[in-house]
Amino acid sequence: VIERFFGIKSSKKRPHKDKKLWDFARKLIPTNPSDAKKFNYGILDFARTICKSSKPKCNICPLKCSCYFNNAI
Repeated sequence: VIERFFGIKSSKKRPHKDKKLWDFARKLIPTNPSDAKKFNYGILDFARTICKSSKPKCNICPLKCSCYFNNAI
């Protein structure tokens, strides 16, 4: 979701191991632990239902106007 929305490409073969990508993601997470938990679950739900890795549903995405991926298509 982060790579797609912000147009960031990991230089790693396995993006989940990319330190720079993790550092960027940490800046997005709220500092309050309760809010951070809600934020992370929200991102997971959003990725599961809308911003899927294969066949993302850009046509119904509420963030499509701000999304790098949607505007780059």
